[in-house]
Amino acid sequence: MSRQPEGTPSPSPAPDWFKHELKVSKDAEEWLKSVSPGLFKDYEEIQRVWNHPMTQFSLTLGRDTEFKGGLQKMALEQGGARFLGYELLLLVLLWVFRAWRLGKVNTWLTRIWTQIWVGSLYWLCALFLVPALVWGDSFRTVLVQLVRASLRHFFA
Repeated sequence: MSRQPEGTPSPSPAPDWFKHELKVSKDAEEWLKSVSPGLFKDYEEIQRVWNHPMTQFSLTLGRDTEFKGGLQKMALEQGGARFLGYELLLLVLLWVFRAWRLGKVNTWLTRIWTQIWVGSLYWLCALFLVPALVWGDSFRTVLVQLVRASLRHFFA
């Protein structure tokens, strides 16, 4: 960890408006209640949504420069057609593979187990392998930052 040389100003703290809290003074709340009770209920709904953990998580991700950079690279690479082609190829291959495996089984329990593991294999490949093949490091960066932000936000 590098030390800051003496005489250099320390970084300024984040401004108050940047903090993730939506607070209004008691006087403003009373005034809002007296002017329009319906409007106050809308304000309470907005406040409830604003303070929801998923909203806060989205705001955290929005501030993450590595996450945004990875998404921008993925968008600029324009691998959408290739991604769709690979997804369709994966779907057809696993459909044929599942039909072949189900033709070999005899019991209903084995059929259920085959459906579960082939379905899980499809979702793992569709969510992680195919995007990694199409977008490479950009997808890895987005995924790593998403996991880090999730761990920091939900388990800190």
